[in-house]
Amino acid sequence: PTPIPASDSYHPQPADSRAPFSLFNLGSDHCVDLMEYIRAIEDHLGKKAIINFLPLQPGDVPSTEASIDRAEALTGWRPKTQVREGIANFIDWFREYKASSVG
Repeated sequence: PTPIPASDSYHPQPADSRAPFSLFNLGSDHCVDLMEYIRAIEDHLGKKAIINFLPLQPGDVPSTEASIDRAEALTGWRPKTQVREGIANFIDWFREYKASSVG
């Protein structure tokens, strides 16, 4: 990417930068309920979560999803990994990582 010299550091816009690169916060372009994440973790660990439901906290949002349009347009990338598969992959990786760092 080409830097945008007129970019205002004090009032930044999401797509503007003086830097000659772009950062993307990649995610899925559809909403997944938080409980689906928790169930996937429980299932893969074989343990039931202890959940303490609280009211929404300051900064919490009731719903959010990523827009991958720009990343896809510039790189051709689209997410392919489903939530359950991604959680299982992460848990397996983390277990292996922790096992290899012990000792």
